[in-house]
Amino acid sequence: MSFNMNKTDHMKQNEHLVIYNATGTLVSRQKLIESSTHCINISNLKSGTYFYQIRSAIKKSESVSGKLVVQ
Repeated sequence: MSFNMNKTDHMKQNEHLVIYNATGTLVSRQKLIESSTHCINISNLKSGTYFYQIRSAIKKSESVSGKLVVQ
């Protein structure tokens, strides 16, 4: 199981995708390579609600976040 993510203009290179479960425990961390589209493997995640954040490795204050529901 996977989900696709398209980089937008405000997303730069040298970023990491982190995924947390509903209790705030880190369940995945992946470095994003410079590409316009990413396919993220989530086959190890159980059904439930997760929260993701894309963090800039260069500017720590820059991030994009959202919710991911695995069924």
